[in-house]
Amino acid sequence: RNIVRTAEDLEETDAQAASLSGPTKQPLSAPVQLDAVLKRCGGDPAFASAVTERFRSQAGDEVKRIEAALAQGNLENLRRAAHSLKSMAAYMAADVVTNLAKKIENLSAEGEASAISSLVTQLADEVQRTINWITENTGGSRAFGVMDFCFFAPH
Repeated sequence: RNIVRTAEDLEETDAQAASLSGPTKQPLSAPVQLDAVLKRCGGDPAFASAVTERFRSQAGDEVKRIEAALAQGNLENLRRAAHSLKSMAAYMAADVVTNLAKKIENLSAEGEASAISSLVTQLADEVQRTINWITENTGGSRAFGVMDFCFFAPH
């Protein structure tokens, strides 16, 4: 069954989660801005769905490429993989992933390998959080596509 969720629904869900988890735990904001994805896709819900699915299915592989390049000490491959992930994340309006990948890309280009390891760990965690959010909030398959983006289309 397809359920069209509005931005208010997502905010309400965050508020409910906060009330259930107690006063010390703050709800995490959405790591992806679906309205921005739709806008970047020219208002085309099918294209926005495809872009979202591509990120969901490929971002983890890019993180693995980054981790492998770091383990091998290959800063050029690390820079390229970080650049690729940065581009995918920017299109998705996944700002935290974009910023971490950009830092890794820049440090790789500067030859600053020692500063990269902790950033890669943070990046892997944030990519997984983003993938999980996409899966939980959009159905996680190509079938979700058009329905999840309809509420952002102008009336």
